[in-house]
Amino acid sequence: MRIAHVIAISVIALCHAAPTVAQTPLEVLQGGSRAMRVLDGHSRTEWWVDPSSQPDTYHMAFPLVGGSVTFISDMDTLTVTLKPGERRDFMVQLTDGTRCLTQVSAVPNYPRPRVLRDDSLAVQLIPFTMRDNRIYVEGSINGSAPLLMQFDLGADAVNFSERSRNKAPISWDASDVLVNSDGRNTVPASVGNTIRIGALEWSGQRLVQTKNMERYEDVIIGNSLFRDRIVDIDYDRMEIRVHAVPPTIPSSFTRHDLALDGGVRPMIQAELLVDGQRLADWYLFDTGLTGTVRLSARQNRAHHLAARLGAWFGFGGRRIFRARGFRVGSIEMPAGMAVVETYDDVNRGLVAGGAIGNAWLRRFNVILDNQRGAIWLAPTREVQRANGTSEPSQSLPDTGLIIRA
Repeated sequence: MRIAHVIAISVIALCHAAPTVAQTPLEVLQGGSRAMRVLDGHSRTEWWVDPSSQPDTYHMAFPLVGGSVTFISDMDTLTVTLKPGERRDFMVQLTDGTRCLTQVSAVPNYPRPRVLRDDSLAVQLIPFTMRDNRIYVEGSINGSAPLLMQFDLGADAVNFSERSRNKAPISWDASDVLVNSDGRNTVPASVGNTIRIGALEWSGQRLVQTKNMERYEDVIIGNSLFRDRIVDIDYDRMEIRVHAVPPTIPSSFTRHDLALDGGVRPMIQAELLVDGQRLADWYLFDTGLTGTVRLSARQNRAHHLAARLGAWFGFGGRRIFRARGFRVGSIEMPAGMAVVETYDDVNRGLVAGGAIGNAWLRRFNVILDNQRGAIWLAPTREVQRANGTSEPSQSLPDTGLIIRA
């Protein structure tokens, strides 16, 4: 069964009965089922072989870096190694006789914004506000009046509130499948929209309509708009800086590997301390989650977490406990309330080990490097004061080439 996030980022194999390939004989991946997995660096993606176009392409998570992509079927494994800018073909041979031509690409295919004024390589500075541990910026859709947009790295598409549908000229002439905390639902969708935030403008954007938003929110945006950029979230200055070229990273920041869920949502590795044992897993870097951490049902089943963590109380399919000893790299998070998912959470989109929320993430200035595949963290000034340190500001220095929203 295909895992169907909204805009389920091009993890589809392209098939036809008798492809013609104008090159030397291709490597062949044998399979008995159309359900496969893709290992792309640290990213793990569900793959469903779909005989619909010719040929389809799997785009690497970080094409500017290149590397190896491994395809795993129920019978076989095949690894393709690419340099930036390269493409490589191989054939999927299924036991039912289907032959599927598949291409792997290290050529960027994500949306790129147009810079509306001044230097296209300038740093774009976007002020933000905070409410309920969430980040909000102002923007517009199709020339609308200003809309309040939540910057949610846990979202894999642009969501538009059903309550705000009269605030922007949008044609809801399509449908899509939306996976969120309300489960998996078919919702109205719209194609070909223009989104503007500050001096950045994205055209041809797909929107999905949802009821699962706060009353004061109009739009939720995520990493899908910034896949070709480096995003610097500065909680000290309440600013987001968007870089077109890699900045110099101050030595006070620590580097962490970055993985992408569904090709969009950032994930970071963390460790949970349980009975003296540290359990390492990948977690969504979820600025839209207001709490501290949510552990997936998969983790609960594998490690019997609900029983071992001594949950205080529960509701529905969730159990609440106080998380102690949770850390990202060498950074130990302070104890906080956390949630264990005790039931199947696939329909809630928790395909990782869980999600780290902004009650913890906002303690760190963040540089999300979508180009080179890394997340950089440095404690905010508030955290430094609480810890009795007096280091200089951890934010990136102004370069003089900045466009302010």
